Amino acid sequence: MTKMPELRFAGFDGEWEENTLGKLNEFSKGKGYSKNDLSDEGNPIFLYGQMYTDYKMQINELKTYVKSIKSSSVLSIGNEVLIPTSGETALDLARASHMNMAGVILGGDLNILTPCEKISPHFEALTLSTEKNRKNLSKLAQGKSVVHLYGSDIKKDVISYPDIKEQEDIGDLFSKIDQLIESQQELVDQTIAFKKSMLQKMFPKKDSIVPEFRFDEFKDNWMPVQLSKIGKTVTGNTPSTKNNLYWNDKPDNIWVTPTDIDGPTIYNSERYLTELGLGKSRYLPENSVLITSIASIGKNTINIVPVSINQQINAIIPSNHSSYFILQAMNNSKNRFESLAGNSATKIINKSTFDRFEIIVPCLEEQEKIGNFFKKLDEKIAREEKLLDAYRDMKKSLLQKMFV
Repeated sequence: MTKMPELRFAGFDGEWEENTLGKLNEFSKGKGYSKNDLSDEGNPIFLYGQMYTDYKMQINELKTYVKSIKSSSVLSIGNEVLIPTSGETALDLARASHMNMAGVILGGDLNILTPCEKISPHFEALTLSTEKNRKNLSKLAQGKSVVHLYGSDIKKDVISYPDIKEQEDIGDLFSKIDQLIESQQELVDQTIAFKKSMLQKMFPKKDSIVPEFRFDEFKDNWMPVQLSKIGKTVTGNTPSTKNNLYWNDKPDNIWVTPTDIDGPTIYNSERYLTELGLGKSRYLPENSVLITSIASIGKNTINIVPVSINQQINAIIPSNHSSYFILQAMNNSKNRFESLAGNSATKIINKSTFDRFEIIVPCLEEQEKIGNFFKKLDEKIAREEKLLDAYRDMKKSLLQKMFV
């Protein structure tokens, strides 16, 4: 098998070299400290748990600190590659990060690899993060309920690498991609935070009948109304799963469960009904508001195509009310709605309780204006999230194509 990547920068040729990590690195371990030692300020520290909770292939900043440095503490130089020593599964454990900061305390349960001059630490972390090399590394893990990865075993792992200049160019490219991903993630987070803020401002607070922020042309008070007065309410059902004549592999008649709901609108599902199954279901016209009322309470959406629903979902078919306004009003009332379910193991809001639940609404014209505002905001969030996914997919693809 050739030791050259599928995709390569111009100006580089020839096969990559191959060696064990033991021949290319010095090995050591982090020491001491746990999350109980963390403080708001002090000396920067990296704990092994951060390899899972906030994983990055290159660590350029930290927001975790401890007040003092112990005499036995291990401090980074800025060229280390970190691999956790324990995890829940072998594949989950097989991950690496380049510590690109000097003077950071490296906590316990971390394997520390310090590469020789032939190896860029960023490149090494990247190549260990490819799908092929993660699988290879996971095969070296030991244990069942808790899996361990020891330095003595990691030393046996083999990697391929080009000359140091090509390694550095590859690392620079992935640094730029990571910056792109981080900037896009910040934009997504900011837009979601803005929506959350506007939900609080554009809907009346408790014991109030007007919102804090309002379009100028509207002055009238909002009025409380029960969900059953907003339109027809429907509780879903499940046609017999034992009868194959009710179910279809073709996407003809959509049957929605809470598992299918992952955004403000829905147009597809995992399972489909035949015409015979459709006759046994609870069918909804488009632009109904689907409110999850059992277990995953708060997963709400609008169907932009006709659908049927299962028994975990109550739906509103609005009459002289804006679907998108109702959706946002229910999202804004999630905690109050969920409190109706009590503290049972499986949270349930039955149909009669659902029908009596009240939201405060303005006139239809104001509803539509508020609904359109949040619809555009949701569309922007969806666009930015799609772009973020595209950047992540690009990085994943390049990890497969630019390494051996």
